[in-house]
Amino acid sequence: MFSIRHSPDYIRKFNSDYSVESRLASYAASVALILFTLWDASDLGWQSQELLLILLVRFVPMIPILILMQCWTRSNKHYRVDILVTLMGIALCVPIVFSYWIYHSVGQWLDFNALMLAITAVFFLPSIFYQQKLIIGLSALFVYLLYLVLVSASADVFIQAGLYLGLIITVGSLHSVSFDAHRKANYQKNLFLKDLAHTDQLTGAENRHKFEERFEQLMKSAREQDTGLGIAIVDIDFFKRFNDFYGHMKGDDCLIRVAKAFLRLREHELDRCVRFGGEEFILIKYGVSANQVQWWAQAIVEQVRRLNIDHQDSPIAQCVTASAGVVYWDGSIGLTRTQLMKTADDALYRAKNNGRDRAEVEETHKL
Repeated sequence: MFSIRHSPDYIRKFNSDYSVESRLASYAASVALILFTLWDASDLGWQSQELLLILLVRFVPMIPILILMQCWTRSNKHYRVDILVTLMGIALCVPIVFSYWIYHSVGQWLDFNALMLAITAVFFLPSIFYQQKLIIGLSALFVYLLYLVLVSASADVFIQAGLYLGLIITVGSLHSVSFDAHRKANYQKNLFLKDLAHTDQLTGAENRHKFEERFEQLMKSAREQDTGLGIAIVDIDFFKRFNDFYGHMKGDDCLIRVAKAFLRLREHELDRCVRFGGEEFILIKYGVSANQVQWWAQAIVEQVRRLNIDHQDSPIAQCVTASAGVVYWDGSIGLTRTQLMKTADDALYRAKNNGRDRAEVEETHKL
């Protein structure tokens, strides 16, 4: 069943993908306002008080919406442009009904063709969800029926308005529900394929595909938020001996259990666990200080030891252990991604030379 609720990630992606369409919708609304104004001026006269009232109701709420639309759709920030488009739709339809009331006050009766056209156009907008289209349509219908009550319209007019406008809203809503469901299904399918492409099929950790690009994005995010990163290169000690002694099936099981242990260390949504190749993993801890990285480095090694996986052929322990080279980075440290990886790799080399089953932390601020 199609869900009414959408995840924040889906809403951000939706607004980002349809920002151009939202901006084009604002242009179309502006053109419609100008055409309506010319039409009203030709009927009521440019100097009439009635035209002034219509223009006030039509442009006062719409102008700030149009200005915000231009700003938000050109911004890199994640604004709820869909809500703004919804407000724009209401600000377009409701003044149409107000103009009917003004015309009625000067003895003219207008059919609801303009309102019907506006509601129909709303259901063709791709940049809002079906619930928002329904809100616009029902708001317009309610205001129009209220207008008919105030002017004591005949029953035939009520029936005609309810039939035509209600049919447009019903059919438009059904189409929009189907369209939104198809659109969301495509998003979820693409998200699944993306996750599949970035996931190591054996361990469930991320794979190295586009790791450099993702690492650069994490560094950019940390710099913008003025926080630090911990980067660890981790190697399972004497894993080749483990494979030779227990067989590759046990070796795969060992990798899976170690990867799950590393995945349990994740706390922030941007923490990463990447199987870089063979028995080597890269872990990234987001939003930490230099002191916290010291604790995190020890936690990595202890997490593997606590698994207590038998390794009778290991010369240093009776269970599987790991060695880690760890570095800390923040925006004040002038090291590139490549230099950080080289530094972490050197720290891993020291950990192995110093007896393994340990973590060596490189103090990057001294480099």
